[in-house]
Amino acid sequence: MRAGYIALLCAPILLAAPPSTVRAQPVVRVRAESRIELRVERAPGEVRVTGVLRDDRGEPLTDQSVEVRVSDAAGRTVAREVTRTGVSGQLSARFPVDPTASRLSATFSGDERYRGVDVAQQLDLGRAHVRLGLARDDGQRLDRLDLDLESHELRVRAESAEGGDGLSVTLRSEVGDLLATGTTGADGTAVLRVRSERLGPPAADRLIVATDGDERRARAQTEVLVVRYRDATLSLEATPSRLEPGAALRMEGRLYDRAGPLPRRAVGLFAERRHEPPLLLDTVLTDREGRFAREVTLGEGSSGTVGVRARFTSDAPWRPSAESETAPITLTPPSAAPWPWLLVPMALCALAIFWVSRRSAPEPTRASITAVPPPAPPGIEAAERRGARGAAFRDVGGRVLDSDSGTAIAAAVVTLRLGDATRETRSDAAGAFSFSQLAEGEHRLSVDAPGYESRDAVVPIPHGGGWLDARVRLRSLRELAVRHYASVAERLAPGRRWWALWTPRELLERARRDARAEATSLTEAVERAAYAAPHPSPEDVQEIGRRSESVSRSLDAR
Repeated sequence: MRAGYIALLCAPILLAAPPSTVRAQPVVRVRAESRIELRVERAPGEVRVTGVLRDDRGEPLTDQSVEVRVSDAAGRTVAREVTRTGVSGQLSARFPVDPTASRLSATFSGDERYRGVDVAQQLDLGRAHVRLGLARDDGQRLDRLDLDLESHELRVRAESAEGGDGLSVTLRSEVGDLLATGTTGADGTAVLRVRSERLGPPAADRLIVATDGDERRARAQTEVLVVRYRDATLSLEATPSRLEPGAALRMEGRLYDRAGPLPRRAVGLFAERRHEPPLLLDTVLTDREGRFAREVTLGEGSSGTVGVRARFTSDAPWRPSAESETAPITLTPPSAAPWPWLLVPMALCALAIFWVSRRSAPEPTRASITAVPPPAPPGIEAAERRGARGAAFRDVGGRVLDSDSGTAIAAAVVTLRLGDATRETRSDAAGAFSFSQLAEGEHRLSVDAPGYESRDAVVPIPHGGGWLDARVRLRSLRELAVRHYASVAERLAPGRRWWALWTPRELLERARRDARAEATSLTEAVERAAYAAPHPSPEDVQEIGRRSESVSRSLDAR
C-alpha cells in the first residue's frame, strides 16, 4: 500500500506524459551558500579589516553589502561600518583602536540567489593576525570529496606578519568531530590526511580548520563548504534476450554503492533505438536490498534489435546519478501460421470469437516490487534483557533508524534529562549513540532529527541491560504527509490498481466541481511537503491531515 501512495505522488515527475490540464505548481527556490574570508591588521592608531566574499564554488560576489562590527566582551557594539564588495569580491573597513574591543564580525544578509553568512573571530590586537587557508594537496577543487577513496590529503596554509611556521592546526567537521591535527612547517603549510570513513555518510558539510596561535600570533579559524559524495552502481538483467513484439520482458537489477544497498529509490526503465530518443517503459522503486523487478512489453509491430537500460536520476548533489549497461534485446517477427490452420472449421472461429468477447478488459500490467516485510512502528524500545538477573547498568546506548526504510539516521540530537541536569549527544553515521555513568533516577530520553517526528521515553537508571541497545525508530514527516493524502486518493480513484497509473492532477478531475478547489489546494500542499526544501514541519503535516479529512468528507457527500 505504501508503494502505491509513493507512486501516486511520484508519477508527475517520473512519467514523461504531460498532465491533461495546466495548473500552477509550487516554486522551489534554491539558494547557494556563501562565505567570507577575513584578515585583520594593526596599523598606527587604527585596525584595518580586509576580506573577500565568495560563493560555495569560490567565485567572488561583487557589489554586495557587508556589515563589519567590532564589539566588546559583553557583546556591545563598539564600532560599525557597512561596505560594498568590489569587482573581485573584496571588502575593507577601518576602525580606531579601542582597548575594549574583543570580537570582530562580518555579516552578509544574502539575497534571492545566495544565503546569508555571519563570520566572527576573536580580536587580539596584541598578537599578529593569522589567516588560514585549506585546499586539496593534489591541487583539485575542495568542494567535492569522493568517499570511495580511502583517504584525502588536505593542505593547510597559515599566513601572518610573524610567519606561518610552527602553528598547531586542527581540522573538524561541522558538528565538531575531530578529523585530523598537524603542525605547519617552515613554509607555513601542513598536510593533513583524513580517512573517508571519518568524514561520515554522503551529505553537505563544512570543514573547519583552526589554530590557537601562540605568544606572537592570534587564534584563527576558517570554514570551507564541501559535499561528501559516493558513486552508485546500477546493474540490470533483461530476460529473455530474444522475444516476439508484445511478449513480456523481465527487467531486474540492483542499485547499491560501496556502503550497501540504496533502498526506496526510483529507477526508470528505458528502451533505446539508434537515431531515436529513449522511450520510458516504466518506473519502479527499489526494495530494502536495493533490488527491483518489473515485466514490460516493447510494443507491437516492432522488430530488430532494441537496447534496454535502467537509469537512476538523483536530485541530491552528494548522490550522483547512475545508469546500467545497455542490454540488447532481439525482436523476432511472429512466425507465419502453417497453411493447414487456414482450413480450421468456422465453428472453431466462432467459438474463439465468443471466448474473446466474454473476456474482461485487461488491466494495466503492473509487476510487483519484491515483497518486503512491513515497516516497524515508530517509537523507542529497549532490547531484551542482556545482563544476569539482578544486574544493574548505568549506561544507555542504541541506534536511531528510519521506521519505514530501516536505514540509519545520522546527526540526530539525543537528549537525556534528569531534573535540571541535561546531557546531549548526536548519532553517528551508523545512527549509534551512547551515554555512560548516568545518575540514578528516571531520565527522560528525547530524540529529534530534521524531517522526522520527535520521540521520547522514560529510561530508569539503573536498568537490567535492555537500554544498552535501544532502538529508536522515527517516522519521516514527508512519508506521513503522503499517508494522510491516501484517504483522498481512495475516494478519487476507481480502484487501488489505478493509484500508480493516474497522477494527482488526473485524480482531481474526478472530484466534484464544488470540492475541486479544496482538493487542488491540498494536493499542492502535499507535493510541497513531499518534495520541496526545507523539510515540512510537524505543524505542516498536521494541517495536511486535517485538510485531508475535510476533503474526504466533502467527497463522501456526493
